[in-house]
Amino acid sequence: MPARSGPARGFTLIELAIVLLILGVLGSGAFSALSLQIERSRLLEVHAQLHEAREALLNHAAATGALPCPDRSGDGEPDACNATGVTTGELPWHLLGLPARDPWGQPLRYTAHAAFTGAQPIALASLGGIEILALEAGGATQSLARPDAVVMALWSVGADGLSATAPPLAAHRVVARGPDVDDQAIWLSRFVLIGRMLETGHVLLE
Repeated sequence: MPARSGPARGFTLIELAIVLLILGVLGSGAFSALSLQIERSRLLEVHAQLHEAREALLNHAAATGALPCPDRSGDGEPDACNATGVTTGELPWHLLGLPARDPWGQPLRYTAHAAFTGAQPIALASLGGIEILALEAGGATQSLARPDAVVMALWSVGADGLSATAPPLAAHRVVARGPDVDDQAIWLSRFVLIGRMLETGHVLLE
């Protein structure tokens, strides 16, 4: 006659706690990897979006003879520019037929120099005046482009939703990189803009 087996042994509370801890560690690791992958995907998406927007701005200038003014009312359409210096606001996405928001749900920021927004005829000798900066440890700044060559800058505020380009920085200074800066920026040289306009038949003053 076969021997009777003893009662089935269940998990102790300690064993259950260990299993739950292991599952928690595995789950958090998978979540972190997924979050990192999502963020990388958004960065690739915003880089493509910025380049598409710059090309749309170039095409607009080639068609109309000037860059559009920034949107300062939130409707996706350009508003009046300053007569001199720069005007900063949001990208006029509706005018350009572009998405209204970046991958983090924020509007793209846009600043343009008056010499290239129709306040005066664009000439071969027209100069920009937008500083593109990299912040360094300790608060020092480094210029990434000649200010008189930059006519437009465009940027996403990134995942944190905060623009590094803010007071006390002047309106003509755009922070493109630096410690704790997740903004993604792109800008346009006057040589590229003037070259595109000449290619499309515009006659510019000397």
